[in-house]
Amino acid sequence: MTDPIEPHPLDRLPRWLPAVTYALFTLLAFRSYLFAPAGSMLYGSDTIAAGVMLRSFFVHAVKALGHIPQWNPYLQSGLPFVEAGGGDTLYPTSILHFFLSMPQALAWKLILHVFVAGFAMYYCARVFGMTRWVAYVAGGVHMLSAQILSQVYGGQDTKLYCAAIFPLALGLLVRAIERKSFTHFVWFGLVSGLLLIGHPNLAFYAWITFGAWGLGMIWVRRSEGARALLARLGGGVLSLGVALGIAAVILFPMYHYLRNYSPRSGAGRPFEYAANYAMHWPETVGLLVANFAGSDTGESPTYWGPNPLKGNLEFGGALVVVLGLAAVVGLKGDRRRWALGGTAFVAWLYAMGADTPFFRLVYDLVPPIRNFRAPSLSMFLFFIPAVLLAALLLDRIARGGPEAEYPRRIAGRALLLGAGLSLLIAIIVQSGGASGVAAIFGPLDAERIAILGNNLNVMILGGWISALSCGLLWFALRGEGRGTLPVRGLLLAFLALTSFELLRADAPFVRAVPYANYFPVDPSMDWLKGQLGPGERALPSDFVEQQGRLATYGVPEVFGYHGNEPRWYDAVTRRDIRDAGYPGDQKVYYGYLLQLMTSGLGRLLSIRIAILPATDIKITGWTKIAGDNSFSIYRNTAALPGGAAAGRVIVEPDTATEINALWDPGFDPSNIVLSMEPIPALAAGGTDGTFQITSESTDTVAATVTSAGPTVAILSRTWHPYWTVTVDGAPGTVLRADYAFIGVPLSTGGTHHLVFRYRSPILDHSETASASTWLFVLLVSLSAGVGAVRRRRSARV
Repeated sequence: MTDPIEPHPLDRLPRWLPAVTYALFTLLAFRSYLFAPAGSMLYGSDTIAAGVMLRSFFVHAVKALGHIPQWNPYLQSGLPFVEAGGGDTLYPTSILHFFLSMPQALAWKLILHVFVAGFAMYYCARVFGMTRWVAYVAGGVHMLSAQILSQVYGGQDTKLYCAAIFPLALGLLVRAIERKSFTHFVWFGLVSGLLLIGHPNLAFYAWITFGAWGLGMIWVRRSEGARALLARLGGGVLSLGVALGIAAVILFPMYHYLRNYSPRSGAGRPFEYAANYAMHWPETVGLLVANFAGSDTGESPTYWGPNPLKGNLEFGGALVVVLGLAAVVGLKGDRRRWALGGTAFVAWLYAMGADTPFFRLVYDLVPPIRNFRAPSLSMFLFFIPAVLLAALLLDRIARGGPEAEYPRRIAGRALLLGAGLSLLIAIIVQSGGASGVAAIFGPLDAERIAILGNNLNVMILGGWISALSCGLLWFALRGEGRGTLPVRGLLLAFLALTSFELLRADAPFVRAVPYANYFPVDPSMDWLKGQLGPGERALPSDFVEQQGRLATYGVPEVFGYHGNEPRWYDAVTRRDIRDAGYPGDQKVYYGYLLQLMTSGLGRLLSIRIAILPATDIKITGWTKIAGDNSFSIYRNTAALPGGAAAGRVIVEPDTATEINALWDPGFDPSNIVLSMEPIPALAAGGTDGTFQITSESTDTVAATVTSAGPTVAILSRTWHPYWTVTVDGAPGTVLRADYAFIGVPLSTGGTHHLVFRYRSPILDHSETASASTWLFVLLVSLSAGVGAVRRRRSARV
């Protein structure tokens, strides 16, 4: 019988300490919300613009239908809900929306992920072989990273989810390959699938990283023989299958939609679009000095870089960056430093967008990223390796012995260099002022220089704090090396200094605001809904009502905040002109609205109500019915009541001519239908009739059409090939009419009962695949749990 191996002293960590510390850090990070008055919500710009609407719609639709809604009728005259992107509604924590109020569910999804992020990194660090104390410190640093918490301000929930749990996936991958563990391969596939459900862009970067890591680990273990090689490769295939199965419910429907129907389909967006919202050199300096480039989170903007706006922060702590870089040199003999360092370096190069040649190379060679934008999203793959590198370096130092001397020396030099560089930055900013900084990073226009001036004090203070952090940790490292400070003191100093930096940097991005300020109980919305009949819509000016706000209250909008509607809807509504006017040129935008309101297309869209800036102008076909000094509400008496029965068909194969005709004020959609191909049922001519919607839900519409002869029923919802119709109970034909709408040819007169349904076969099959995969993962997990219990009982006997 052999003696048990004595655990390392740094493995003697109270089991309760990580949970208590991470709970405390979570409380501090979200203190503005957790101690806010009842009825508060976490501010998120996209949450307010679209998140509340999409989640409210999802919850109400599921309760009404008993299943996932397939069509959203409230935005863009209707669009697929899942395929076009329904936010995080299919992510597991969205179940909270069925048990908590909207502001509570929105907040607690984020709070729970930040708390879990600590344990995700703790687990990953343990898998990398670090002691419990070092893993505990790494978890605390990761969960407070501004790369995670700053996403709250922009309402970028899914980005936060992915950055939070990525270390868990990486740890499971490493453990699965090391042990050739079937269960760990399954669990790795599960978490990888959750990344894809959360945010496909971030998952794309993550999966590339996992693939490189996995193949690299398998390669260095190739000497273990063919059986081990096949076991690991087979495990990788299993993980991929599980991940695809878990994410199938959104992956395959969205992939099909993006390739065929989305504005992003085709060859991809131009380079300038893909490179937008990148990192720039001021943000790179901000990796060491918090908020050096500023942000757009306050009343006075401080972001002075070239991005259109900056609602997040790339900062993970000065000490993490300094020690992470030092680890690449100081971890002699550890090949993982090259993998981690290379991952971080490539992520930074990519994030820099057009500021380095690398992004152009990737853009040319990797077609999928042409439909992405915001290269800076890849920066989570910089900070997570940086934390692991810094932790590995501290772990090597903390273990003591001769192996600790070289990394301790390198760490000390790096800390002194970091302190000196931070101090130099603070002095340059303080002495040179806005013009001096602009001379280094310019050229900047007068507006940007003025914004830069707003940020000077933040930059100076950030430089001093980074210098002080590096200096204090250098003293702690020196004391640990001389034996005057326990090694736990060094680790706690690193955690305390970094958490102070990060909590300070995170604070502007985590704000509690009254929910009622943005979504009050508003009787005027009930009045507005009362002005609309079935299938009718409102057209709010974005200068009066924020896009999507009316939809949140159940008022269907002609547009609304989304951006992934069917591309033919963008074309027929001339989105390029609309975007040219908002938010920049109010005159252009206002002219666009007036033209739409008085066009045949406006009638076809069933625009019954328009909400404009305060005005008393006469608009042809419209009557002003309400208003004050901030808005005017107009009503259109000539709008179609959700559809029409038109007897005259004009065949027009040229799409540009067809769209121009729809925009003509003289076009009457109640008796003329445009078609790109002849309609045989009306070859001999048809008659006009009446169209009335008798009932409607999210993805089903029932209507009655009455005519004296053949006619074409037009439903004023966006056409999609997955729309079907029954006519008097028998299958009918759905065609694309008036370029972007749903048409049904009726070959005989009389009264017909039509039922339109949107059903995506890809979504139906994908739901089945995801449900089956979840069941498989559950069975594997239960089996693993039973096996673990049996092994423990056997060990006791």
